[in-house]
Amino acid sequence: MREAEEFFGSMDRIGCDNEMGAVELTLKASEVLGTAASTIRDDHTLTELLVYLLKQKPTMAPMVNLVNGALLSMEEGLPIDGFCGSFRSELQNSGRIVSEKASALIKDGFRVMTYSNSSTISDTLMKAVSEGKRLEVVLSEARPVREGRLMAKRTSDLGIPVTLVADSALFQEMEDVDIVMVGADALSHRYMVNKIGTRGLASQARLLGKDLIAVAGSDKVLPAGIENYRKVLRPTDEIMEPMEGVRIMNYYFDQTPLNLVSRIVTEKGPMGPHEIIQEAKEKKVHPFVSEFYSRGL
Repeated sequence: MREAEEFFGSMDRIGCDNEMGAVELTLKASEVLGTAASTIRDDHTLTELLVYLLKQKPTMAPMVNLVNGALLSMEEGLPIDGFCGSFRSELQNSGRIVSEKASALIKDGFRVMTYSNSSTISDTLMKAVSEGKRLEVVLSEARPVREGRLMAKRTSDLGIPVTLVADSALFQEMEDVDIVMVGADALSHRYMVNKIGTRGLASQARLLGKDLIAVAGSDKVLPAGIENYRKVLRPTDEIMEPMEGVRIMNYYFDQTPLNLVSRIVTEKGPMGPHEIIQEAKEKKVHPFVSEFYSRGL
């Protein structure tokens, strides 16, 4: 079918997009799937389209939940376009609610440490400022891509004083902050996946008795048993040019055990790690999705 080819092409473009964030790409994918479901009447082709999308972004938690939910809807005989519309609406509202809940944990006069570049954290800081709270933010470059510099500018543009340091300097700066607040790319029943270096920050926060708060919507919570993290090597020249006898390994993400995270703020408010584990266990997973991850990416 010519229409099907166009939709597969759209999924290709989503797979090649490395600039948009997980939520933005998932919103885009949900629109494509919704249109496809109202155009293509063949369930087999729709299933192939969903499988193809999962293969494009297997490590993107909101995308995993979109595909999993669509497959479950098909299995139950429910219209996919209706599911995609509801999923998209919930995803759009999630960020606003999460930021409101997270900002309540920031008190007037707080020195807040964050890491990498997170729109969710930026929105949380903006909400706190709109409530009249005076803040100071500490963050680092976030190598190798150094997207922390962008976060520093976004934060400064909100009128918040910013201290930008090298990544390794965050450990000593943590002694003088009131709270550590980070985003999350995925939450499994065992780990939080986020920018490489987050695990070290979480360990240091525990050592110093500081709260490390993860801010993420329920769309980042994966069904129990699904582990989408893989040690994917990134371009080595982001660290240094090739050198004989030197093995260069460049990773963007790491895993932080949930027991190192003080609280996770979702639409439901601050939750403990055990509550996230329970939420993951309550999420139904389609057999194909379970099999897909059990085989490895």
